[in-house]
Amino acid sequence: YTVVAGAGTLVGSIFGVAVNDTTSGASGEYATTDVFSLAKVSAQAWATVGLLIYWDDTAKLCTTTASTNKLIGVNL
Repeated sequence: YTVVAGAGTLVGSIFGVAVNDTTSGASGEYATTDVFSLAKVSAQAWATVGLLIYWDDTAKLCTTTASTNKLIGVNL
């Protein structure tokens, strides 16, 4: 799928944040370490520092729901 710079994406089993806009099917550059502000599920309130954050690859949003989502970091 197309990803805009600064948005999260899952490539295989690796989560990264797009460095540049990347069109569907094209190679792109993704940052895998750093601190990022990413879109989250709007119904969730993240007040706790250290809260585990997961990537919902269907919704393309960060979430605190583990289920089948990929662990990507913690809330700071």
